[in-house]
Amino acid sequence: MSLRLAIGTSLASKIASSALHILALPIAARSLGGQEFSLYVVVSSFLSWFMLANIGVAPALMVKAAEKRSEQEYDGLRLVFGSALFITFIASVLILVGIFVWTLCFDSHMIFGDAFHDRAQEIEKSFRIISVIVFFQLNASVVEAMQLGLQRQHANNIANIGGVVFSVISLLIFSRALKSTSDLLLALYVPQILWKLGNFFSLLFQEPSLKYFWRKIDFQQCKSLLQQGVRFSAAGPLNNFLSHALPIYLVGLLCLPEEAASYAVTINALILASGVLAMCTSPFIPILIESAKKKNQARVRKYCLKMMIFSAIVAATVFFSFYFFGGLIFKKWYGDVVSVDRKMVVAFCIYFVALAFEVTMYALLVGLGRLERMSIVMTLKSIAGAAICCLFLAPGRAYWPYLIFALLILMLEVLPFSRLLRRSIASLN
Repeated sequence: MSLRLAIGTSLASKIASSALHILALPIAARSLGGQEFSLYVVVSSFLSWFMLANIGVAPALMVKAAEKRSEQEYDGLRLVFGSALFITFIASVLILVGIFVWTLCFDSHMIFGDAFHDRAQEIEKSFRIISVIVFFQLNASVVEAMQLGLQRQHANNIANIGGVVFSVISLLIFSRALKSTSDLLLALYVPQILWKLGNFFSLLFQEPSLKYFWRKIDFQQCKSLLQQGVRFSAAGPLNNFLSHALPIYLVGLLCLPEEAASYAVTINALILASGVLAMCTSPFIPILIESAKKKNQARVRKYCLKMMIFSAIVAATVFFSFYFFGGLIFKKWYGDVVSVDRKMVVAFCIYFVALAFEVTMYALLVGLGRLERMSIVMTLKSIAGAAICCLFLAPGRAYWPYLIFALLILMLEVLPFSRLLRRSIASLN
């Protein structure tokens, strides 16, 4: 029942998030104008950069919480929760202070060059807002990981749905007043932050053993979370950053402005579609951890098969929907503000199928405790892809990152990850 609730609310949450993006970006493009919208796309992409400061602590906490739950070690739950929050609090404060110092002491021209030379003050203001957003999101990621480890993904999803609904309301109310990147950031993220705070207090209320967590900070546990987190970071946030966030910046730097806008909107669609998959596969991870710990091979096989079937359905649906109707979808979505050509749509479809394989294997192998080898391969893939993009991106090639990363997944991940999964399941005998 809890798995069905988690998957059902995950789908509802992602549908709500999709509705926000469908409303937000077209309204932003029309309200802000072409140049300011381009600035928003570039500035908001830095959120992914700063979220790397999580250092994989959240997924590491999720694994430990699932293990402690299966062993009914409630004092251990409070220990890992308090230690994880301590790490992310320190990281988020450093980012908050660092960005404020940067905006006071350095020139934004160093990062943005001449493209937005007349928007220096707005860039600095937007980055200060982003630093506050990152502060709350980093600490909220620990709460969300704890909820997932306790098999209460539905609580995260309800908080996300609430944040999205109120972001939509905020956007509709203030749409005519949107004049800058900072205005849009505030309208979109303040409601979501408030709902994330609500999720935090909900966790403490539902799990009394976590109260007074600040009394249970253990530096040995912090060290263990960081060590495991680095491996998660390589397979998760770092991989996402190099595969998705960095190419947005590179395409904006090395290709034409209209090509950069086209790539940015397809990446937005990609993140929405892959987010559906990730949110619906993540509830399986604690179940696989618990089953593998008990050496229950039949149960592991059952949930692995369920996850793979679900992922295949999502991948096929997205591929055929965008392959045949992608041009029409983006046209209806963005009107004449952004033009997405056929090559970009086809490359997007090819890459999504490869990404669906990667997302599914990530969830399966994390659940079976095979993170270390997987993280090495995924890091090499993402570094190689980013390097190739740096060398070969040019005007007329904005769609190349999709093909480059799809080919690297095929070459470096499909066979090794499939073999690793089979061996992991066989070892449970």
